[in-house]
Amino acid sequence: MNKKITYPMLTLCLLCGTLTPTTKSSILKADTTKADAIPAPKDKIPFDETTYAKEVDTWMKANKPHSASEFDLGIFIANLNFHIFADGQKYGDEDLIARQYGAYILYDIAFVGNSVFSGLLSQPSQSLTNMPAPATGTYPNTVTENADIPDQETNKTLHSTSYYIDNGSDKTVVMHGGFRNSWSNGNDNSQTRLFYDRGYNLLIVDNRATGSSGGDYITFGAYESDDVIYWINHEIAKRPNQKILLDGGSMGAATILSVLNKDIPTNVKGAVEDCGFASTFDQLSDSYDTLVNATSQNDTAKGLLESLGLTAEFKQENLARVDRVYAQNWLNLDLHADLPLAGVKKSTIPKLFIHGTADSVVPYTNLARLADNSSGYKQLFSVPGADHGQSLAVDPNGYNENLDKFLNVVFDDKVTINYVDETGQQIAGTTPKILTGSYGDTYDASNKDYQIGIQAYTFKTVTGNPTGTFSEQPQTVNLVYAKNPQPAKPVTITYVDQANKPLHASQTITGNISETFNAATPSYKLAIDGYTLDESKLPDNAQGILSDKDQTVTYVYTQNNTPSSATDKSLPDTGEKQETSYITVILGMLLIVLPFIFKTYKRQAK
Repeated sequence: MNKKITYPMLTLCLLCGTLTPTTKSSILKADTTKADAIPAPKDKIPFDETTYAKEVDTWMKANKPHSASEFDLGIFIANLNFHIFADGQKYGDEDLIARQYGAYILYDIAFVGNSVFSGLLSQPSQSLTNMPAPATGTYPNTVTENADIPDQETNKTLHSTSYYIDNGSDKTVVMHGGFRNSWSNGNDNSQTRLFYDRGYNLLIVDNRATGSSGGDYITFGAYESDDVIYWINHEIAKRPNQKILLDGGSMGAATILSVLNKDIPTNVKGAVEDCGFASTFDQLSDSYDTLVNATSQNDTAKGLLESLGLTAEFKQENLARVDRVYAQNWLNLDLHADLPLAGVKKSTIPKLFIHGTADSVVPYTNLARLADNSSGYKQLFSVPGADHGQSLAVDPNGYNENLDKFLNVVFDDKVTINYVDETGQQIAGTTPKILTGSYGDTYDASNKDYQIGIQAYTFKTVTGNPTGTFSEQPQTVNLVYAKNPQPAKPVTITYVDQANKPLHASQTITGNISETFNAATPSYKLAIDGYTLDESKLPDNAQGILSDKDQTVTYVYTQNNTPSSATDKSLPDTGEKQETSYITVILGMLLIVLPFIFKTYKRQAK
């Protein structure tokens, strides 16, 4: 008997605790007999990986049961080891053959809708179904919709199912579930309640391959995103003015982010992703590690994986084989496209990124990777200690607060229109108008419908941004009005002495109410002969604003002292008044001159 086959067979069968001793004995007896009966081939057959993958698929479909409940692990392991031994003899490399089957099991767990190994090995993909949480029922107004839609994976059509819950809103949340999730058993859970209780309509797209929708394969959001696009367009065709919000968790999050890499309608206003991954290949790599670690405590599962090379040592080889043999050739799937990452880069719609720091399935590092590469408005919510899909359960208050803040940004951005005068002050009796809209939508406050009539004012101009787009920042537009001209009462400028007696005719300044006046200029501060302006009594109201009330500006003057005549002044030598001295001199001169004049006149008379 060949020990190479009987040792792994014996080990794995003995680890299978569900087998009775009789069954174990029968298995070993039967398969060792088969092993002894295999003749060594004379010539080794050339090995072609792609061709052999079809042989693996044929054998697996023929030998694995249709459900995990019918699965007899001991029989399967014994038969598989015998088959690997036989093909190892045929192709000359038993280890190579074993790894082909290991790659197939990995492919089955990751991509095959009707997978047996996913449940059988209790692998971590089960925890991916935490998103969404288990349903407690179905909303009474749920309408099931079915459609045959184009399938880019197969270039055929695919039956797709969705569930619509109409809350009479102009906003619809399009939701997609996580890995291997199905909504067919109910849609009322904690995740849908977030939006149902806020009054939104719900459009829940059932997963291809694992829900009520058709299809054979799971594609980690790549082709699921096409399904979501179809149902978005279906909703808009029925309700053209609907505003769409995308929501998903885990693989559902990766799906809605992959949607953003496509040509989405402008009706799509925002996206909420909870514990999604940035890259399909990287997530497959992370899930491989989790699979190996999770089965380390199960001797049966561990023995099977190790016998097929599904270990940390052969990780890169196995992932590469799954990629080139199954993903590329069978699924028409590019594992390296990084569609979620491409989606957040391409789309500028607002995005809310949520992740628990203790996520054991989709590493927490995906949060920063997605957010750092995201275009447009982004909001991050990190939940300390939350495992995969548990952020809402761990911190419901924080979750709801962040969601409300985000929804306000998406659907309730504001532009305030103020009515102000030329000084920027709000005009009495006016009330600002508030424009609301979704992030990225355009607004136009220059529309004449917003230019209201205000008594005694005339519209003049607009300041701020009268046209633009709604954003997370509140915006203000001012409609500026000029006060209509209205004759004011005059300002009277009077000129008085210290006894308040008028010294000069008054002057007036006229104009319109609210205009300024200045009576402090030289044309109003008059110079009056014999008087000096009293600088200590300058009026405080010489400058001001014309109004509907009379105003008076008064300038007060002081009379100048009158200078005395020179004759009134005492001479320095005699002390007599100068006036007396002048008169005496004049009289003396007259006494001398007059006789001379008289004599001359008499001669002329003779």
